[in-house]
Amino acid sequence: MPTTQTVRDRSRNIIRGGEVRDPLLINTARGQLVDQEAVDEALRDGTIAGAGLDVCTQEPIAPDDPLLTLPHLVLSPHTAGTTPEALMHGLNLCAANVVAFV
Repeated sequence: MPTTQTVRDRSRNIIRGGEVRDPLLINTARGQLVDQEAVDEALRDGTIAGAGLDVCTQEPIAPDDPLLTLPHLVLSPHTAGTTPEALMHGLNLCAANVVAFV
């Protein structure tokens, strides 16, 4: 999905829409897909109950970013997809490629 202004506007509308009770926002895709200012505002005013971000608009996130002061935010260092299962799958694909080549 391209990270256009339209996509950011849609994410802001979803975040600020208030259609779900105590929603949680999780972004493991691309930092630019979610309007971080809207996340900050929504966490501060209680529109969303919490957020989990594996990606940010700026990576690494700036040490003085206001999001870092919020108690209902969980950040991961862009490694959410690095599970034991994903690593094993990647190793198996690599091994299969080596065998196919030989």
